[in-house]
Amino acid sequence: MKPKFIRIILALSVVIVASAYFVIKQFFQTPTEKLTEYDYAVTFFSTHTKGKMNVNNKIVFIDETEKQREYEIKGSNVTQLIQDADQFYGFSSKPGKNIVFKTSSGFSQYSIKVPSADASKLAVRQIAKGKNGYIYGFSVEDGSTGVHRGYILYKNEKGEEVLTPKINVAITGLLETDSKIFYTGYELVSDKYELLYVNEATNEIKLISEDSDFRELLLVNGKVMTVGNPHTSRLEKEDTKEKKVSLKSVNPSTLEVKEIHIDSERILTAYVFQDKLRVITKEGKMLEFTSDLELVVEKEVSSTEFTKLFTTNEVVVQKVQTSADKVVVLTTPKAASTTEMGTLLEFDADTLEFKKSIVIPVSGDEEWKNDYANFIIIEKR
Repeated sequence: MKPKFIRIILALSVVIVASAYFVIKQFFQTPTEKLTEYDYAVTFFSTHTKGKMNVNNKIVFIDETEKQREYEIKGSNVTQLIQDADQFYGFSSKPGKNIVFKTSSGFSQYSIKVPSADASKLAVRQIAKGKNGYIYGFSVEDGSTGVHRGYILYKNEKGEEVLTPKINVAITGLLETDSKIFYTGYELVSDKYELLYVNEATNEIKLISEDSDFRELLLVNGKVMTVGNPHTSRLEKEDTKEKKVSLKSVNPSTLEVKEIHIDSERILTAYVFQDKLRVITKEGKMLEFTSDLELVVEKEVSSTEFTKLFTTNEVVVQKVQTSADKVVVLTTPKAASTTEMGTLLEFDADTLEFKKSIVIPVSGDEEWKNDYANFIIIEKR
C-alpha cells in the first residue's frame, strides 16, 4: 500500500474519531429533556455590565430543587414568556426577535405574521390566551416620540386572524371574555390611563373609563376587574381633586361599571384567590372583595415576609404569579450582583405564610445587573 494512501486513510480516521467524540460529548453535555419537568421559566434582561453597555438576556428553567437550565441570548430582551403544551415562546420588545423552545436542546427564531404595513416594526407587549387562540398586544417601534401606537391581533369565531384599528395607547393589560377583548393602556398625549374593549363581532374599540393608573386587570368570577392607583395628570394641578385607590368591576355582557375607592396610598399587588379579588395595600392590609366589590375579608399583614418584600431597599419585586395553592414572587437585587440574578419566593395562597425560596445564581464569576425580569409557573404535562 502506498505511503500517501496510508496517510490519507489515517487522516480520515482522525477526522471520523474526532467528529464522533464531539457528537458524543455534546450528547452527554446537553441531554434532551422535557422543559415541562421544570417548575418555572424566568427571563432576565440586562443592558450594562460593570458600568459598560452590554445588552444580554438569559432565560432560566428551574425547579424547586434549584436544578436549572440556562440559555443566553446576546443582544435580545425577551420580556414575555408563555407555555403552549410542551413548547415555550419568548416575546421580545424588539421587533422580530421572538423565540421558541421546541425542545430543551435550544431555541429558534419565531415570527408572527401580522397583516399590517407596520408589521416589521411591531413588538409584543402583552399576550393572553383567548378562546380561539392567542391574543397579541403590539406596540409600534418606529422611533417616534410623543405618542404611543399599537394594535391587537386575535382570531374570530371563524378562526380568521383579525387586526384591530390602530390603538393610541401603550397596552399594559389584556384579557378576553364574552367575545370582547378588554385592555388597559397609557395615553401619552393626554397623560391618562384608559380601560377599553374590542368588540370581536365588529372589531370596534370602545372606551370604558379613564384616569386611573391601572395596576392590575383581572378576570374574577366572570367579571372584569381593575385595580388602579392614584394618578395625577401632568395637565392638572395636584390638588384639583382627592386621589384614592380605585377598584372597578365591569359586567362583560352589559358593560355596567361599578366602582369603589379605598382609603390607601397605593396598592402593592393584587391577585385572584378562590373567585375573589385580593389586594395588598401599602399600609399592610389584605383586603378581599367579591366580584361585585363587597368587602368580605380585612386582615393585617404588614409583618409578613410577603409584604416586606415590597418595602425593602435591597430587592425589587418584578412579578407576582399565582396558582391554586401558592403565590410566587420574583425579586431581583437592586444593585449589581455576582451571586444571584434573582429569587423566587413561594407563599401559601391563603395565609401568605412563607414556604420556600429558590435562588437563581449568576453564572460563573460574572456580574449581573437586572433592568427587567419576568416569569411563568410551568403547567405540568
